[in-house]
Amino acid sequence: MSNFKGIVRGLKNVVVSYEEIEIKVREATSNDSWGAKTTLMAEIAQATNDHREYNKLFAMLWKRLKDDANVLHVQKAMILIEYLLRNGSDRFIRDVKDRIEAIAEKKRYQARSEKLSDVDRARQVRRKAASLIALISDEKRLHRERQTAERIKNVKTSAVSHDGNNGYGGN
Repeated sequence: MSNFKGIVRGLKNVVVSYEEIEIKVREATSNDSWGAKTTLMAEIAQATNDHREYNKLFAMLWKRLKDDANVLHVQKAMILIEYLLRNGSDRFIRDVKDRIEAIAEKKRYQARSEKLSDVDRARQVRRKAASLIALISDEKRLHRERQTAERIKNVKTSAVSHDGNNGYGGN
């Protein structure tokens, strides 16, 4: 079933002529039951620094956040927002702060379906909304978390580039 969803998503990407960054955001916030790969989220975070890609990225992410009929879109959009707050551009942080009410609304989010998995995910959305509001509202904490994310990224980059073997030594 999820392979079928992937095929449909791929066709829609072509028919609607989404750009590469929009496709990446759609993939990261898809209906698939598994989460987005960290490498994909890192690519999206890097794109927040590109003024040509930024507006399309942000518009698609916000579209997914507001897709209340699809709990997975909302949940994954919030996860991606959290990642981008830690790893994205300063502009992204400013734009999220300017739209904080959209996240605050999710503290009252209710799934439109009766499926137990959707009800559980809706509860997770409400918790994530509260967590994001706390993070956005606390400048010092956000700064610390961005510094920590930068250190982690530097350690990973250093491990990969140190020996040219993705950090695994070997001959």
